[in-house]
Amino acid sequence: MSFSERKFQFYLVFGNENENNEPWKEEQWKNIYEPSFKQILNFSTYFDKTGLRVLEYSKKNKEDQYFSVEKLGKLTWNDKSHEKWVLKTNDNRKFTHFASWTPTWTICEKIVNSPDIYISISNETPLTNESDSQNRGFSFLIIIGIAVDLDINCTEIIQSLSQKINAKRAVFNIRSWGKGKHDEAETWQFINSIQDTISYGIYKTENIHEVPFNDLQFEPYWEVVH
Repeated sequence: MSFSERKFQFYLVFGNENENNEPWKEEQWKNIYEPSFKQILNFSTYFDKTGLRVLEYSKKNKEDQYFSVEKLGKLTWNDKSHEKWVLKTNDNRKFTHFASWTPTWTICEKIVNSPDIYISISNETPLTNESDSQNRGFSFLIIIGIAVDLDINCTEIIQSLSQKINAKRAVFNIRSWGKGKHDEAETWQFINSIQDTISYGIYKTENIHEVPFNDLQFEPYWEVVH
């Protein structure tokens, strides 16, 4: 099996913009998200080799006109690394994206296989104008990919997480790492690999935030699990 052909259980969890429970906030991460994700990661024999990539920005001084990328160093799945990237109260950093690879990408390259488990979190609120978030259909997007050959079912874990955060929707499909399966109705489109999935262009090749969330057509392409 090639790197891109490995099949995955593919979940999308849409965060509710009115709940103030973003995953990158310290309290929420420690009490809700990290324990739920860890339950899933523990199914992989590579759990202790999980690598993280996090993109955040900050202004070094109030007078700065532009944001600069935060240098977080090497991150793995442990309390010390999480302490580096999660945002504290009154933190001046702006979170953009998080991705975890189990095992880390360097091991995946060596064994020529995609990760057992991939998790990403995208902040759907504009970096420069947070007031625009009122026009967003959802405030963050969580992507979870679990290799089918692990022979595990994590739907209940993801449903429980979705209930705790009052997610707007959580949906499920089976796809390959390299490209999602064809949607005959041409409603949903996944032409990129799981690691390159972003919200723009996946729904009728448009900006999904320009469609009222309740008007999104999930079925039959997706199985709605929450």
